[in-house]
Amino acid sequence: MDKEVDEILAAMNNEIAANNFKDSLVRFEQAAYMLLSDWDSLPEDSDIKDIISEKYPFRKGFLEVCHDISEWVEHTINQIKEKQV
Repeated sequence: MDKEVDEILAAMNNEIAANNFKDSLVRFEQAAYMLLSDWDSLPEDSDIKDIISEKYPFRKGFLEVCHDISEWVEHTINQIKEKQV
């Protein structure tokens, strides 16, 4: 009986952790798109613009980076859901 209770509690804890992680991923995705929406209002000498420009020079526009983040978030959430089934 105690083993069954432990297994149920472990499953509940895993579910809570997975939901917290999914929420964090969604907030990360939203933050990326919020930054994109504010991109034009950032000053040209902004550290954020410099960091992104250095990391993705001539390869991707920031919109594409946001889409990549969005796809990664969706893929990761789907993997979590598959493991829960």
